[in-house]
Amino acid sequence: MGLDYKDLIYLSTFKDAQDHFGFSRIVVTREQDQWFTVVEKQEPSQPPQVQVKYSGSNGSHAVQTAELVLREKLLAGAEPMVPFGTHFHPTIPVFSSNKLYRYKLYVYSDMHNNNELFTILRRWRRKEAARARMAPYLIASDRLLYLLAAFVPLNEMELIQLPGIADKKLELYGDTLLAILQNFPQRESFPLDWVAQQVSDVEAIEWALNFRIEREARTTVRKQEQMMLDQALLDLIDSETRWAHFISDVTARADRVLNRLKQLQRTNPKVQLYMEREIQKMPCAADLLRYLNQLKATDLQTFQNSQVLLKQLNENLPYLVAAPYTMNQLKFVVAYLDIIQTDQSYSS
Repeated sequence: MGLDYKDLIYLSTFKDAQDHFGFSRIVVTREQDQWFTVVEKQEPSQPPQVQVKYSGSNGSHAVQTAELVLREKLLAGAEPMVPFGTHFHPTIPVFSSNKLYRYKLYVYSDMHNNNELFTILRRWRRKEAARARMAPYLIASDRLLYLLAAFVPLNEMELIQLPGIADKKLELYGDTLLAILQNFPQRESFPLDWVAQQVSDVEAIEWALNFRIEREARTTVRKQEQMMLDQALLDLIDSETRWAHFISDVTARADRVLNRLKQLQRTNPKVQLYMEREIQKMPCAADLLRYLNQLKATDLQTFQNSQVLLKQLNENLPYLVAAPYTMNQLKFVVAYLDIIQTDQSYSS
């Protein structure tokens, strides 16, 4: 099959991980009403090797196929040979106008955000997440912080023009965010419709697809790390390693380890048996469990605040003064009680 570049829609050129001399490219082209997604491998002094990955009448499907192929190649170690690795025809029918506009805001905010303001916003998010006992991204994504640091809205009407600011976020954090933003100059004008002209469709589409590829790569890395952590935890349980040494042995934070133990317990009962054995080795284990169970039923707010709970525990069980519980021990017992409660909920 010969490639017709007269109606080229998409082109991504890269070097395969094991190929030191040749190169490959992914092409989407159109011939009348037919769309083609093709992978062409070029070796020196050799005719190109061509694979047709898609042929049909759906242009969006053709581009999505190209995107999937490119993602697989990059995850396998291929290296793009041009910036972003991809070029697009500006009329490519992939994204709705609303999405395209949002991506243009993201592109502009990446290039024009105020680094000092972004750092302050991240610090605010970290404190707010700790206060609310939530993951920071649930308070505000990095993407939203970039938008805030680039466009600096100074009132609620401007604030709600940014993607990621819905009514709930406006109610919870609007006043605090505006108080922070008031200390910085607003270099861009609202409304932001001018961004649609400032950033091209090509830039927006390239940003969106490369963002997806990077996100997929990060997800793959996280899954691999999670599998390695799970295996390390099961190995440590099999060797009956004490919880006091558990954290240092797996080089991970206690909260993350305990979350993985909760997940592993769903398919591996030896996790709960290990936790029960460890708790029985703690001083005054029966009194500890009784006290925490009672507190969980009567004062859930204190039970969910580790710092307050640890202080109250060591004060109310006076015979622990000589050997008070540590934070990691307390979190371990609380995680065990959560597992027990979950099991009881499923059984009922």
